[in-house]
This record gives sequence, C-alpha cells and structure tokens, in this order.
Amino acid sequence: MKNLIFLLFVSLLFSCKEEAIGNDLYFDNPQPINDSELKEIPQKFLGLYKDADSVFLQIDKNLITKYYFGKFKIHKSELDSIKNEFEMSNGKLIDKKTKAIFETKKIGDSIELSNKNCDTIFQISATQKVKQISRDLILNSKFDNLWQVNIISLKKKSLKFKYLSVEDLNSLDSIMSIKSIMIDSSYYLLKPSRKEFKKFLHSNLSHEFLYQKL
Repeated sequence: MKNLIFLLFVSLLFSCKEEAIGNDLYFDNPQPINDSELKEIPQKFLGLYKDADSVFLQIDKNLITKYYFGKFKIHKSELDSIKNEFEMSNGKLIDKKTKAIFETKKIGDSIELSNKNCDTIFQISATQKVKQISRDLILNSKFDNLWQVNIISLKKKSLKFKYLSVEDLNSLDSIMSIKSIMIDSSYYLLKPSRKEFKKFLHSNLSHEFLYQKL
C-alpha cells in the first residue's frame, strides 16, 4: 500500500506543474500588429522571480523557464519495495522509466526525496516571437497558422504573467470593433487593432500570476 502511495506521488510530481490555462484565443499575426519583433528580451525584464507558492520564473535574453521543487519522505524500509521501478546510484534515486532523478537525504529512519522540475515556457524562435509595448512584453507562440499570446507586465520588482483565456472573451469583445470569430465550439479568432490590443493590457484578465524579483 505504501509502495502504491509512493508511486502515485511520483506520478503526481510530474503532473502537478501549474495547470495549463485554457488559452483558446488566437490571432492571425503576432501581436501587436505592425510592431517590430525584438531580437532578445530587454535587460530590465531579465532575472529570477518567485511567486507565493515558491514557483520560480527565470527570464534570460532568449529564454523563459519556470521551475519548482517537490519533496517527499519515505521510510528506509520502503526502498526494497520500489526497487523494480527505481534504482539507487551515488546517493540519488533514479526512476528507471522516466530517468527522473531524486536527491536523497537521510532524516532519522526516513529518507527525504527532492526533485527539481523545469519547464521551458518561451524561447525566441521562428514560432515564438516577442514584442513590447511600454512596460509589457508580448509573447507570441505559433500553433499551426495562428498565434496565441501571453503577456508579461513589470512594475518595479513586481511581475505579472498573464494568460488570455476564453473567460475574458466578453470583456475583450467589448473593446474590439471587429468581434471575435468562433473557429469551432471552443476556439476563437481575435482581430484587434493595435490600439485595441493596447487596451487589452489594461484589462483585468481572469488568469494572472504574480511574481517578485529576487
């Protein structure tokens, strides 16, 4: 039973990443239209940020990564029960299937396992383009022939990572002269002017994550 609980934990550890937001809003072109793409992320945005749940956001010139740590304790006697799924090497527990590596630390009769999880959420390329309006970065990611948008807003040391979601559709439609077009039952195409898109940045979106610079 304990072995099962442990294996379930390991499965959860790889799925407990911040849940992907239902970003079902698309654009014909990278936003805002007619603005030049940046070759790299501006200096003032660079650095390491942390949210209230100890999720870290690392912003580099061409790359944005998110990482966080998982910890779990098991009794030393349970190591034998998981030897078919894991192996111990140089003080590290390694998942034979996923190759995930857990650092180990002995605490009395227990062993603390810790694991660093890292996601690349944006990397400047032909399919991921960045633009800037004032203190806001606009992250454009291409899917098929359409683009999705995320927004990074920076004020002093406070950074907000914003997702456009279908929950914001009514609010966004109220800004645009050309209303959203339903692609299918859950996907919408938006065609804002530059001025209208700029108004998006001042809207209170449904999904905003606050980070503080370290």
